Amino acid sequence: MHVLPLVSKRPGRVWAGFVGNNDDVKVVTAGGVHLRWDGNYWHLRDTSVLESILEEHGCSHGLSQQISMVCYALSDLRRGTVLLIPDDAGKMPKPVGAIDNSDLGEALKSAFINQSFTDLTSSNSIVGILTSDGLTTIAKDGHILACGEIVDISGAARSKPTGGGRTHAAVAASAYGLAIKVSEDGPISLFKHGDQLIRM
Repeated sequence: MHVLPLVSKRPGRVWAGFVGNNDDVKVVTAGGVHLRWDGNYWHLRDTSVLESILEEHGCSHGLSQQISMVCYALSDLRRGTVLLIPDDAGKMPKPVGAIDNSDLGEALKSAFINQSFTDLTSSNSIVGILTSDGLTTIAKDGHILACGEIVDISGAARSKPTGGGRTHAAVAASAYGLAIKVSEDGPISLFKHGDQLIRM
């Protein structure tokens, strides 16, 4: 009864509905409209918002769509991550450590550096990389510049962000470009120059 008024007048009336992992109901229409019933409310998910911000930052349309798709998938899975797309690939946050300093951890990191986001998405490797903690840095051309890095968050203290470690890391990383934080609770937040641009 909730869904029919939302989809019955859609062009073509083609839609799919399913229950997600978090007891939320999702409805996707042929026109690309994404609706989600969660917390007793219908929410409209407009992926073009994230895509347009990424494109304004210099990412191609195809890369923007892929990053957006992966971020929303992580949000649905309730898996957190922090991504940075730097303004200049030559200027990135200085790491103060790594999530895994073992030989295996270093070998895995080096295997992913310079790989393309597109290839890693196609092979389903990108989710494992992004959810393994630490900051993942992606160039505007879609190549992985770094992953699994712990960054100095002392710069985040100036803007006094509220939240946990991922929020502080995203704020600190945003001094170098566009930072995207996906919370384990689901929201996606974008930061630039220490300021939160949007929370979806």
